[in-house]
Amino acid sequence: MRFHVAACYVGIVLLMATGAASGQSRVRMVTISAVGNQVQAKLPPPAGTTSAVAAWARTSRNAPVIEGEGIRTEPNSFAEVELECGSALRLAPESDMMFTRLRLSQKSVPETTVKLNRGEVFFTMQDADVPDFHAVLPGGVIRMTKGGERLRLDVPSVGMNSVEVLGGQISIQAGGKSEQVKAKRRVEFVPGGGMHQVAMLKPDRWQKWSQRRDDAFHRQVIAQETTTRPRDLSALVPSATGPLTPGVLGSSPQTVVGPILGAMNDEASRVARMRRVPYCAHR
Repeated sequence: MRFHVAACYVGIVLLMATGAASGQSRVRMVTISAVGNQVQAKLPPPAGTTSAVAAWARTSRNAPVIEGEGIRTEPNSFAEVELECGSALRLAPESDMMFTRLRLSQKSVPETTVKLNRGEVFFTMQDADVPDFHAVLPGGVIRMTKGGERLRLDVPSVGMNSVEVLGGQISIQAGGKSEQVKAKRRVEFVPGGGMHQVAMLKPDRWQKWSQRRDDAFHRQVIAQETTTRPRDLSALVPSATGPLTPGVLGSSPQTVVGPILGAMNDEASRVARMRRVPYCAHR
């Protein structure tokens, strides 16, 4: 575990140097936020080398994730990867996923592509993580539209691959066609290209686990919002019934200062929200 974390940081330094020339940054604050039993990761070879493919090694909670890294779960294990702004990618047992693209644009917009090789993965997407987020399955590519998407992606060892939209709306490209898929719809990818709609699956234990994680995240956000909510500055405005000092253009302090303090409250609230997820400057 220690070797994996240390190697991740070495990889980040090398990727910084690689991305600097193109104006992009490959430094992202993406971490493995939860693990159950044994979860493994495989790092990409250092940039500019011809090293042999790295071996899978055990990883741990809070380990950073870098571009080109693969994550897989064993038969009795599970994992959650959290993006900067709170989006969660949750791997059920016997799943294998790779982050083929994980960088920031010149305008600090996150660019993320994940490839699901096998298994069952649940996505819960936050608005600021989706402007350039793609999920690749054998047979199709999924693109988020505006945030709030909740998905169940399945790549079984037997049967057809599918994506189920539990919430929000996505765009799917398969077989040279593009289609918008709304909530409560499930689409299967047809071998050789194409897709068709099928019946929704029954929630399994891992879908329920993902929902519980979402509920816990929402409770945490609400709790932080309550403790970081700025003091209402409007109380500092002089009372309309008290002694008045001539204001700008003859207006009373209530008329002039009230809207200003209201704007200050709005800005303070926005800053407090951003501080919940420090890396979300691109909101």
